[in-house]
Amino acid sequence: MDSLERETITNGLSARLAVLVDGVGSDLRPAFVDILSRHGHSPQRLNEAVLFHPLGHPMVQLIDWAATSLDPQTQLDLMESAVAGYLAVRAQDDLLDEAVGGSEVTLLSTVILARHQALLARHVADVSFWTLFEERWAAYAAGMAAEERLHHPTSAFTDEDYEMVLQRSMPLLIPPAAVLALEDRSDQVPDLTVLVDRLVRATQLYNDFHDAPDDLRAGNHTRMVRRLTASGHPIGREMVRMSHDVVTEIESLVDDGRQSAHRLGFVGFESWARQRMAAVRAGHEALLASFLDQARTTLDEFG
Repeated sequence: MDSLERETITNGLSARLAVLVDGVGSDLRPAFVDILSRHGHSPQRLNEAVLFHPLGHPMVQLIDWAATSLDPQTQLDLMESAVAGYLAVRAQDDLLDEAVGGSEVTLLSTVILARHQALLARHVADVSFWTLFEERWAAYAAGMAAEERLHHPTSAFTDEDYEMVLQRSMPLLIPPAAVLALEDRSDQVPDLTVLVDRLVRATQLYNDFHDAPDDLRAGNHTRMVRRLTASGHPIGREMVRMSHDVVTEIESLVDDGRQSAHRLGFVGFESWARQRMAAVRAGHEALLASFLDQARTTLDEFG
């Protein structure tokens, strides 16, 4: 996807978003504006750099990669559905994780999810797709409900629990699965599921690693925080020690996704994957540089 295509998609989605923001009414609109601004957007304009950031979920790109015969308007409907689903999740996540907002956020997320579903229903009638839709949102809710319990320092955090947490991002699968349903390619949903699963795991790993110091200070004992503090050494020291291994894990997950993308015929995936890994490596180099600067500052203070 070149810069012109990204700009065209951003323009189309921004115009639709402005209508949605205006339509929620005066009581819910301030909460909507706040959610957008917290995540780098405005009511009038989605931030293209955020929407297509290589470290974010490729919610728009997945539809672009999957579509081979859909008309542009249908593709834009499905992309809007993906963005609406994402914004509803962000609203609920901010409320549950950071206590941002109150009942108005719950009501707003209901409205946004209705838009997400309505755009899909406009095009897709396939029963198996709607079964997938229901299953993915139910698993999302279970993962969100379990997160606070799992992050308590005295709570067990098993591999099965981590699988539940990962389901919070799996609604990402729904809009590209709609593309496959519309193009009579539902037999490819298993490969699409593997691809989305690997990308979700890679994103979760990167974010949990980089957020670990803040999570520890906030008392959120994520799986990564537990992994980094198991030795009893300072978390910064363990992050430096484990940094290369985390990059290797992420690269392995992206490589797994690449195989599924190849079977799916997603020709745009390879370029995106290269950008993703370049951004991952740059992020880790910046992290290591920050720890080195902190160490130098500490030595200077004692010098």
